[in-house]
Amino acid sequence: MNRIVPCMVDGVELPLLFSLGALKKITARLGDIEVLFDAFHEETRDERIIREQIEQDLPAEERKSRKRARDKKKQAGKAKIVEMLPFLIAVMAEQGQLAGGERDRSKLVTEEWVESHAMPYDLDPMTVAMCQALGAGMRLIHPSPSSGERDLVKEQLEKNVEGAEV
Repeated sequence: MNRIVPCMVDGVELPLLFSLGALKKITARLGDIEVLFDAFHEETRDERIIREQIEQDLPAEERKSRKRARDKKKQAGKAKIVEMLPFLIAVMAEQGQLAGGERDRSKLVTEEWVESHAMPYDLDPMTVAMCQALGAGMRLIHPSPSSGERDLVKEQLEKNVEGAEV
């Protein structure tokens, strides 16, 4: 399995690698890797069913209040993704460059470079590439496109990205 995931930004293919070095830098900045996972969490079907069962007996105003709180949390998660993404892409690209043999520190991708070269329309493909790099680094094996098998994890990630569009 290839550990490097390509990510196009402004016509430049960045080699994303979720390595131990990337994990250390991400946890140093975010405090805990769970912050990253929480930003991407979508309510599952089972969670929705349980929530609806719990809320069915609540007064209408309480249900509306809970929905507003969920919507507010979802919007905050989207904002958090936009805030974190340039940093995450830069860290994983730097690790990919180093793993690929780049030793000239001045050529390594930085957060500022990503922020100035990525466009809002790059958010979806960058997010998918970042999630794929996380999966590769955490040993979540996905079928290769040449195998002819459906990559259900990738399909779900793409659906989540579409649902979390900014």
